[in-house]
Amino acid sequence: MKRSPIFVEIPIRTTLDKLWQRTQNPEEHVRWDLRFTDIVYLPRKTPSDPVQFHYETRLGFGIKIAGTGISTGQKDGRSSALQFFTDDWKSLIARGSGCWLYLPQSETILFRTVYDYEPRYGWAGQLVDRLMFRPLMRWATAWSFDRLRLWLERGILPESSLLFWLIYMLAKMALGFVWLWEGVVPKLMYPSAEELALVDRTGLAWWDAASFVPFLGICEMVLGTMLLCGLLPRLCALLSLILLLFFTAVLPWFAPELLYHPFGALSKNAGLIVCSLLLLLLDQQIPRARNCRMKPYVTDKENHRAGGDVRVGQSADDVGHA
Repeated sequence: MKRSPIFVEIPIRTTLDKLWQRTQNPEEHVRWDLRFTDIVYLPRKTPSDPVQFHYETRLGFGIKIAGTGISTGQKDGRSSALQFFTDDWKSLIARGSGCWLYLPQSETILFRTVYDYEPRYGWAGQLVDRLMFRPLMRWATAWSFDRLRLWLERGILPESSLLFWLIYMLAKMALGFVWLWEGVVPKLMYPSAEELALVDRTGLAWWDAASFVPFLGICEMVLGTMLLCGLLPRLCALLSLILLLFFTAVLPWFAPELLYHPFGALSKNAGLIVCSLLLLLLDQQIPRARNCRMKPYVTDKENHRAGGDVRVGQSADDVGHA
């Protein structure tokens, strides 16, 4: 089964010295890279020997995957290469190799990685790798690269960006679920007489309430689906905030009884308004994999324009001796 090497790159506004430090120092590397929990460099006999390292990835519940590797770096050559392998049966990866490239541009450093690995467990392992594990590794690499960018460009610590991302995702899922539920259940599946009467009193319906409420439900369902799928999240959050503030503002005039109802719109809207504000405030503070390029260059002209000449599939040994 043919494999596609993982390719990820991102431009970072920083200096080569800072980027090299954050990526080559194992204590700083594990802070931003989602794929590793611990990296320890092993003693070398001479400074010219390649760096051997031990790595661990903790999966939770006391489960971890461990392995070893060899790394060679050339700061002046703006490249770093490595080979990694593990005998841990819990790891789908048996062995692999890859490289990091540091390519100075006019105002940024283009940070790029290309790596590949051999799955274990025969055809079954290759199938799982192709359908699930490799896309997950590509996403985790790109997400981590953007996390590194936020650290270098904005000074947002990796621990903080992870916390912001978790809060953002919880708020987005909560807001998206409520909009989806409100659109499908009370408006499309089980429209209530109270809601029809409320819409009729407000005069919002351009035609009869019985037809407008299902239309409103479809709009809310689309908004919730877009939020859950991550489509135009900032626009959806802004639209949610405007709608929620409007619906809350008209309550005292058209449905004052909902202001003191224990399960009324006011208590629900307050939480959703907070979720909308969190999405808007944290939008520029969280890592996103889509901020990276994840498709390799297909022509020499494209590759040269990007500032490098390393082709996908080039081995770590080749890069290390470039």
